[in-house]
Amino acid sequence: MYDTAEERALRECPDDPEAWQRYGHRLTEVGDARGALIRLQQRLAAGPPPATRARVEREIAALEEEHAAGRDSAVPEGVTVSSRQHGFATGLTLHWSERAPERLAEALSSHPLVTAVRLSGAADGPDGMEDDGDEDEDDWYDDLDENGEPIPLPLIEAREADALARLDLTAVTSLSCAYLRIGDAGAKALTTCTFPDVITALDLRYTALGDEGLIALAESGRFGSVTRLHLQGNALTAPGVAALASFTRLTELDLRYNAIGEQGAEALLAAPFAGSLRRLSLHRPDVSQAGARRLAHATELPLALRILWRTV
Repeated sequence: MYDTAEERALRECPDDPEAWQRYGHRLTEVGDARGALIRLQQRLAAGPPPATRARVEREIAALEEEHAAGRDSAVPEGVTVSSRQHGFATGLTLHWSERAPERLAEALSSHPLVTAVRLSGAADGPDGMEDDGDEDEDDWYDDLDENGEPIPLPLIEAREADALARLDLTAVTSLSCAYLRIGDAGAKALTTCTFPDVITALDLRYTALGDEGLIALAESGRFGSVTRLHLQGNALTAPGVAALASFTRLTELDLRYNAIGEQGAEALLAAPFAGSLRRLSLHRPDVSQAGARRLAHATELPLALRILWRTV
């Protein structure tokens, strides 16, 4: 709605209460009732006395009810709001198709505070689900086999993979393609779409990603600011893991259900981010017995991770 300095500040620091306060003042100046909603919600978060709290809660409920019908009126078909802050959309889920790039551009133009986008391949998947704040989202996918693993969807068609290259993700800092089987061709297409310089989270779980696709992502130089990378349930081996050296800022890495073996474990330990990892998700069968022993005693890893591997 407004391309303002306040909106740019919130995209950079979405949890900054002072930035929200300034944005609320700006909205109030232009007659937008959501400015009052921000002020009231911040007052509620400050912990007012019980009597005042009840009154503030009633005022918030009245404002939300008054404006609920129109808050998502500008969201195009195939797009749903997945997360909000102070009533504003901050995350979108996009059902993937050839028209998805145009629909996403339309949605982003009318929701300037969106920084997180999830591309969904299943119409009955996570679309429309509100984000519960759980970064380990393994439990939202309902189509599981008898072993509790997701039933693979078919690879997206070539023309849909080509559409990935048309995505404009300039304002996005978190991108998820989880369970959308883009394959290596889709990963290569992602390297040519419009990305910001500050994307920090990339979720490629169960996307049929192989070494070729991961190497293409790494060699593109587009993802050097990523700190959280989820690669669970793909077809990665040691060469793919070696390519992760280009993701120099990683602090969270999920490589479960990839047969990377002992060589993959060694490649992981050789990466520049190994000593900065706060979370590393792998299972013993992923790296073999020898790989697990190596990780358990690897001085390249933080002590907490080494101790964890000694209990696996």
